[in-house]
Amino acid sequence: MMLVCAGMVITSALDDMAIARDRGYATAEVVDVGALRTTVMFRDDAGNYYQPNDGLKYPTGLERGQKVRVEYEVSHPDNVKVAGRSWTLAFLPALSSMAVALLIGALLLALVLWLEKRQK
Repeated sequence: MMLVCAGMVITSALDDMAIARDRGYATAEVVDVGALRTTVMFRDDAGNYYQPNDGLKYPTGLERGQKVRVEYEVSHPDNVKVAGRSWTLAFLPALSSMAVALLIGALLLALVLWLEKRQK
């Protein structure tokens, strides 16, 4: 679980670096806000419309129908994030996930120790 949590932060940082190297700006419309992803649609500088399958990075606080300024990787427009937000926002969900995993692990360890003690 520690590797998964670290991966959440590292991949966010790598995606942000890719956007910073090849940045485009657009105004996007929030099409859907789901439990696992927030979907947006935006038009790039060439006039092409995009609706990234992976959704929008750092979507906290957005609502369906809202217009939001986004930054995207011009050579890979599926890599899109809310403008002004960065990979550091990935720490909160990573740490929350790690805390839940540690709690579950501690409870399972306590159960195993209790069962072992009871069998003696």
